[in-house]
Amino acid sequence: FNPDLHTDSVVVIRSIPGSSGSDLDSSVDQFTDPSVDAIILGGENSFSASTAARIETAVAAGKILIITYPCNQKFDASLPATNGGTSQGEDSLEVADPSKVLSKEIFAGLPSRYSLKGTPPDREQAVAKKGSIPLLNYDSGTPALLYGKYGKGFVIEWSTAPVPGYMTADQ
Repeated sequence: FNPDLHTDSVVVIRSIPGSSGSDLDSSVDQFTDPSVDAIILGGENSFSASTAARIETAVAAGKILIITYPCNQKFDASLPATNGGTSQGEDSLEVADPSKVLSKEIFAGLPSRYSLKGTPPDREQAVAKKGSIPLLNYDSGTPALLYGKYGKGFVIEWSTAPVPGYMTADQ
């Protein structure tokens, strides 16, 4: 997700490099503030378990969490998938079920398959939890992008690291 492409609808309050867990730990109040609608987390999982718990509590109260592997490893209950281990990434992603209403809305006018740009990174072997909605799968059928409700909030989980990209501006 690149907020620079959505300046008309996204206001970034604070951006912290994903490898800076101590910065997230010391700034978690800015992420859980009532004025924040969405929390986007990517990068390493070097922040504390208590920071993850505070973010999960905020999501349960109504926030949106967008999270990628490997920082999703600090979360459990709120995620739409469980971690079945790690493996090498795959060459492409495809819309999980193009007939679902949500998939039709999200991917309207977009391709149904997205090729990897670069070397496949390690990824999580995500196993969808009951009630979650896989949006994109790897070639093998393993979920790559999932959506789920958590309390009054929502979680969008990528089972791959943010880079290299599958979905680029030229698609």
